[in-house]
Amino acid sequence: MPLRQPLFQAGRKEQVLVGRIRAERRSHRASCKRRISGYYARRRFLPRRLLGGMFLGGGKVSPGLATVLANTQPLIAAALAMVFLSERFTPRIGTGLFLGFAGVVVMSLPSLSGPNPLASTEGLLWITLGAVGTAAGNVLLKIWAGRADVLMVTGLQLLIGAVALAASAQVFGEGREIAWTFQFLVSLGGLAVFGTALVSALWYHLLSRASLNRLNTFNFLTPAFGLLMGGLFFEERLGLIQTIGILITLLSIQLVATNPSRPEEHGW
Repeated sequence: MPLRQPLFQAGRKEQVLVGRIRAERRSHRASCKRRISGYYARRRFLPRRLLGGMFLGGGKVSPGLATVLANTQPLIAAALAMVFLSERFTPRIGTGLFLGFAGVVVMSLPSLSGPNPLASTEGLLWITLGAVGTAAGNVLLKIWAGRADVLMVTGLQLLIGAVALAASAQVFGEGREIAWTFQFLVSLGGLAVFGTALVSALWYHLLSRASLNRLNTFNFLTPAFGLLMGGLFFEERLGLIQTIGILITLLSIQLVATNPSRPEEHGW
């Protein structure tokens, strides 16, 4: 389903998710408020707003280029993790990250070399800012993992992000008209429940148990799953180049996942 009003729909999705999180965590609200600082909420405001850049910029560049730019996030996060989290950037992890990124580039080659490649400076800027915002947000979540009720913290930053995205939609001329079809509601519900709520809960759980660099390597599997699902549900053809890219990405995951355990990396 094409996103014709990306900023507004991203804000709508976050508002739906906030309602679910607040309902599930209502019994813990009093204790959580004492543990959540305004500093954290302010720091999460910018990453969440920049995340909307991926929605806005996605329609202004080719899919392959958008995929490559968005997947620079683990590399950006690795640099931030060394500075703010003091995480060790071992040769094995570094090789895994760059192999994973190389796999994404290979998977995107058919789109990058298409007959009508679409690219604009505005689109490139938005997607890059989205990758930076996501990387910064992951570093902040890693800092707070295990120290506060992360689901409630996320609910607050989603609420702030929804307001920011709705305001940005007005500034950039995004319309409010949405066709509330059954397909739209199912897609929105799937994004809110499975694409955000469940994924976020698992991500925060893992952040308290492993280093950010290790976990981020698995993000390179996202375009691989996208290609496989496209072939399964939309009869899209999986070419040889894309298969090679998937294999390179799997190699990077295996390289990182088999790294010996280290106490400072929470048992991974």
